[in-house]
Amino acid sequence: MPVFADRVKVSTATTGTGTLTLGAPLAGFQSFADGGVGNGQAVTYVIEDGLNVEIGTGTYSAGTLTRSTVHRSIVGGVAGSAKLNLSGRALVYVTARGSELDHAAAGYLLRHLTKGTVTGGNTCDFATGNFFRIALDANKTISFTNVPATGVHQWQVILDATGTRTVAWSGVAKVYGDVALEPPADGLSKTYVFTSDNGTIYGGMSA
Repeated sequence: MPVFADRVKVSTATTGTGTLTLGAPLAGFQSFADGGVGNGQAVTYVIEDGLNVEIGTGTYSAGTLTRSTVHRSIVGGVAGSAKLNLSGRALVYVTARGSELDHAAAGYLLRHLTKGTVTGGNTCDFATGNFFRIALDANKTISFTNVPATGVHQWQVILDATGTRTVAWSGVAKVYGDVALEPPADGLSKTYVFTSDNGTIYGGMSA
């Protein structure tokens, strides 16, 4: 199974369809190596080259990434499974597919999390649980109800994107590291972790 890594996003000047030579991390992000990805380890990656996207599994080795399997690509708005013919100005980051998140989260969910109710497709009711899964099938504003006014509490939200969407978070006072809670790319999922401290909500991305 591919490994996960936090806040890994880099540029690449590679052209064509071959192995990527990974460049410098973007501001606020880190390199594959700094993110803990070791030589020979597989990751799920996303390449964004303008409006074109490639989602695949690749193997990292000493500053390069072999594009082993392409799960999905979008070229000129058309979905397929071919490698992008890169322009030399692409971005690459580590992510997780929905099936990988399901597998990784299953054991944790059984031990620590209770699935809660989402009403109206976007409102998480904290009184019903502390784990929520939402289909990001439209641009949405996610909100939380019945958040305790006292004490420290944590919960998770997974967004599953279909299409290119935007997401806003109602009532979230601060984001860890002041980094925007970006939505997942089309066909991908992201996990978000929230903490309430005496009713004030803080948020961050865990995957």
